[in-house]
Amino acid sequence: MAIGFAGTALAAEALTPRELPITVQGLSGGSQSTANCGAIDAVPHADIHLDSATYLKLTVNGGSNPTLYIEGPLNLCILHDKTAPTGLQTAGRWPAGDYRVFVGEKDNARDSITLNIQGSGTP
Repeated sequence: MAIGFAGTALAAEALTPRELPITVQGLSGGSQSTANCGAIDAVPHADIHLDSATYLKLTVNGGSNPTLYIEGPLNLCILHDKTAPTGLQTAGRWPAGDYRVFVGEKDNARDSITLNIQGSGTP
């Protein structure tokens, strides 16, 4: 598995699941519109390459109404549940492949966020 973060020195570094968690700080939203997942930036918050199926947990804290827009074999849009006591999150076994992870914003805002990525071979 390799994880790269746009605009950081980690972009070319290959990380294994035991080297997680990784935390990325940035802004939610952007100028690109998605069909149902709000506005995203042109550059993903994280690029993930998985050589085999891997359990991943992604958590977003911050933002006014954040979304997770994930391009790749899963093609997911995760919406924030404003009634949930914690930030936006998703977890599960991801199939092998290349993924681009964006923290979007349904409210067309650009707010400070923290994206945390945890992973292991098993949940």
